[in-house]
Amino acid sequence: MDNLIDSSINYAHQLNINPESDFNKIHRRRLLPKRFDSNPSSQAIFDLKTFYRSEFKKVLDTLTTLTSEHLKKCIATVELLFNLLKVPLSNKHSAEDFEKIINLFPPGCSVSNIKDFDAVYSEYLVLAHRCKDAKNVLDILNVSEMYKNILPNMNKILRLMFTAPVSTASNERAFSKLKLIKNFLRSTMNADRLQN
Repeated sequence: MDNLIDSSINYAHQLNINPESDFNKIHRRRLLPKRFDSNPSSQAIFDLKTFYRSEFKKVLDTLTTLTSEHLKKCIATVELLFNLLKVPLSNKHSAEDFEKIINLFPPGCSVSNIKDFDAVYSEYLVLAHRCKDAKNVLDILNVSEMYKNILPNMNKILRLMFTAPVSTASNERAFSKLKLIKNFLRSTMNADRLQN
């Protein structure tokens, strides 16, 4: 943590920014108490590094919370797709499950235009019969590539599952909002108020 703070201060100096003077403008000077405390753990040291360390921890805590929430939402969104294609493939699914899965894909892609969910389900049953010996999802993808003329919809779904990246747009929005809310003038805002 100290290396990160030192590198941030050095980088600020390279940009002709003096963080010490900015820190001293905002925070009043702490005078030593007239009576010394016998318990050294209760004495407060409040300098530039301590301040930035606490601010880094608050910002990192907020970003970690936002990232974990976003990851949980992503996993909940694609959980049905991965349960459907879990090895070994089972026959316990229905056409309604495939309707939900196809609605996961973006509106512009070719899979989202599929309206015959029973046909996709029948392709899935054929693929499940062909993939009895599959050890992982990659084996299922290889089998669907071999039979892509017979099973075009399942091949598209499997290829999209492997190539669709997890979106980071909400993380980027969180960073932008954090920069707007916790700016230089609000440097003393604590984590509870920032979370609200």
